Amino acid sequence: REAFFHARDYGFVLANAFGRKAYAAKDPPPPLTLRPGESLRLAYAVLLHGDVPDDRLAGLVTRVREEIEKAPAPKQGARHARTLAQEFTVVYRTADHADPARSICVGSHDLLRLPDGRLLASMELWLKTSTSGEEGGIDYPRHCKIKASDDGGATWREISTTGITWGSLFLHDNAVYLLGNDPHARDIRIVCSRDGGHTWSEPAVLFADSRYHGAATPVVRQGRFLYRAFEEDTDRGYASCVVAADAAQDLLDPASWRMSNTVVPPQDTPALVDAAAERERPVTPNRFLEGNVVAVGDRLRVLLRTRIDDQRSAGLAALCHLEDDGTTMRYRFGRFFAMPGGQNKFQVIRDEASGLFW
Repeated sequence: REAFFHARDYGFVLANAFGRKAYAAKDPPPPLTLRPGESLRLAYAVLLHGDVPDDRLAGLVTRVREEIEKAPAPKQGARHARTLAQEFTVVYRTADHADPARSICVGSHDLLRLPDGRLLASMELWLKTSTSGEEGGIDYPRHCKIKASDDGGATWREISTTGITWGSLFLHDNAVYLLGNDPHARDIRIVCSRDGGHTWSEPAVLFADSRYHGAATPVVRQGRFLYRAFEEDTDRGYASCVVAADAAQDLLDPASWRMSNTVVPPQDTPALVDAAAERERPVTPNRFLEGNVVAVGDRLRVLLRTRIDDQRSAGLAALCHLEDDGTTMRYRFGRFFAMPGGQNKFQVIRDEASGLFW
């Protein structure tokens, strides 16, 4: 049943399969009647694209339609639609901790497929003391576990450990790199493996002039440079920044890397918080966290997790602009925008086959 789309420039998009009479009064569809016991499945997709040739766009539309049609329908009586990850394999499960006041969690997981088909997964073990809120790596500097799967993710085995925290796995010149932080010094550092993740180089400290924070967000190549976002821990809170490396140089050499200026989120945002007269406490400073560098054509953007008043205003993310002339990066705030879950950690991934972002 064909749907009509209703859109507005403030982000509202509605797919309506029953309102055709309002759009085409002279040719309304026949009524739809469901008898007792019958069901109706409605599926929609929104394809966002730039300047795409018509033939390629038609192919993308066909592919999306085929994916929808072959997706299994929810079981009779199911209360929720089928999610994307119904089939999964547990890569790492933590053991119960003997002390109920302390707990172990798995964080900063990342996934990388190597040219030979091997899957590498990185994850770190953290200990969080509920009474203090302090965090720290378990079994430092072996708290980051590297697991491998050679059967498409069906089974996993641990093959090595590293001391990297908030690390991003990426492949460059037939070597695997893990770019992140030290959990204690909070510097930015990188390690390299040339044997599929079995052994790692000594950490190369790239930036140690401040305390930095990050997440396992993508390392993106644009032209001859590699980019990843971090945050600097300043007296004004976390300030977003981007590091870049010349891909033609030695990535373990700190001289190959540059850092942008930092960007602090706008703080005077009365439209995003409760009015002062209705508050029982001061406004918590807005924060940018865990940015995703995204290459859109020849432009670079950074999408950021955004905490407005300590997450009391949810569903917002931020977009920043990054310009790089090969010597200096110019980094600036663009705008807030509505994004469900934007106050939480997220990762933007580009599908090379379709050119779409997920």
